[in-house]
Amino acid sequence: MPLLSPTVTFSIEGASPEDIVTQAFAAYMGNDEHTLLRLYTKEAANICILGFGSITTCIGIAYDIRGLEKLEEWYLLADEDPVDDTLLVVETVITRWAGDDNLWRHDFILEKVNGNWLISQPLTKIDVYNG
Repeated sequence: MPLLSPTVTFSIEGASPEDIVTQAFAAYMGNDEHTLLRLYTKEAANICILGFGSITTCIGIAYDIRGLEKLEEWYLLADEDPVDDTLLVVETVITRWAGDDNLWRHDFILEKVNGNWLISQPLTKIDVYNG
């Protein structure tokens, strides 16, 4: 598991999609809604807040409905870096939870907004990862 803590000093300017998702998942784990608001587009944040009350809940609902409570490990699935003219990318967080034999795949879709990567589509679905 990355030894990161979300921080309001994290700059989205020039950050890679991997950096954004790593910070977002660390913010989710730290219940840091302020950082999450900076990492999501306004539209995606609004969908989460209107549908689930917060971005933190929007991310966590997929784990909650499966009874996954104690995170043991998480990491970002390595992908190739996007080419310069790419406008949408998918980054994937893999998680392992206590009392569950599966690895879970949680995709985050990012979009380039004003030259910076932001999470643009809140996905509340996870799938078993068979990597």
